[in-house]
Amino acid sequence: MKKHDWYSEFGEYTIEEYVKERILANADEIERLNLIVSLVPKDTSTLLDVGCGVGIFLDLLYKKRKIKGLGIDISEDKVNFARKHNILVEKGDVGSLRFDDCSFDVVAALEVLEHLPYGTYEKALKEIARCAKKAIIISVPYDEKRQFIKCPYCGTIFNPNYHLRVFNENTLSSLFPGFKVKKMIKIGTVYRIPLFLEYMQRMLSISGKLSLKNVEFVCPACGFSKPPSKEKGGNSKPFLKKALRFIWKFLPKLKQARWIIAIYIKSEPRAPTNLRVVNSYYSKTR
Repeated sequence: MKKHDWYSEFGEYTIEEYVKERILANADEIERLNLIVSLVPKDTSTLLDVGCGVGIFLDLLYKKRKIKGLGIDISEDKVNFARKHNILVEKGDVGSLRFDDCSFDVVAALEVLEHLPYGTYEKALKEIARCAKKAIIISVPYDEKRQFIKCPYCGTIFNPNYHLRVFNENTLSSLFPGFKVKKMIKIGTVYRIPLFLEYMQRMLSISGKLSLKNVEFVCPACGFSKPPSKEKGGNSKPFLKKALRFIWKFLPKLKQARWIIAIYIKSEPRAPTNLRVVNSYYSKTR
């Protein structure tokens, strides 16, 4: 299975239905994107959105700020959807951008970096910094406690969201040489159960004893999949669902931000040292 197939699996949905139900109807996602739109520097005239998906951020950026950005994405289905809705998107790989140095005032990577495999991730950081003239905007899950599952077909253990790394203030502080952090903002809310319960849940998932019924995934090793499915009209086990909600209500939980947004500004290059002045100074002090 090719890596871009992971992000083109819509299951029982058409791509239009998926975008409408899973993205546009998700208030938290839209709040995050609207915040990022407001954080784009005022003097921005060109913007590149790498891993742009179906282009929702670019659409909001134009509607609210009149900035016509360009997006790239590895999924042909998502590129075609964006183009169908008059959003400027082309197929491409963040690890190998076709653009010249400093081609865009701002380069954005929103919920992208956590997905990139070894090799591509390191190349992507360099490519983003190379193409950004003034600023970089990053959005990633904040200090995520990832869950892992075991593929029932081949036994591969992986995160069903394909999150390969975790980010926090420390890991974000020096991602891009030549750029300094201007601002970090946390947004959204997630509730975590205590660590020992998370550990038990993880062990049950990996051992296969925890049901994968409500987990959507495509195995990155063998391609075995459980694609997205639409909500069914009836619930065959309403009592169990109510019982689980009741238990969750009384479990001790920890509250933390869901995402962190980091804005980087290109560092001012240091003025070149005037060797003639330096040599003159030292010759006088000898």
